[in-house]
Amino acid sequence: MDDLAYTSLTIGTYDHEKIRSDELIGQVKFGVGAIQEAEVEMWGKCINTPGEEIVDWLYLIDNDDIK
Repeated sequence: MDDLAYTSLTIGTYDHEKIRSDELIGQVKFGVGAIQEAEVEMWGKCINTPGEEIVDWLYLIDNDDIK
C-alpha cells in the first residue's frame, strides 16, 4: 500500500482503424501525474478504501491536451 502514493496508472482509449495505426482519443491518469481533480479524488478513494468497489465517471483528457 505504501507504494501506491508513488504509483501512476494511465488508461487510454484508442480509435482502432484497419488502414492506419490506432489513434489515441484520450486518457485518464491516476496517482502521480493525474491532471484532473476528479482523478486525484478517485485515486485517494482507492488508496483509503482498499478492497472497496469505486464507481464513478471521469472525463477523458483530450489527446491534444496530453503532455
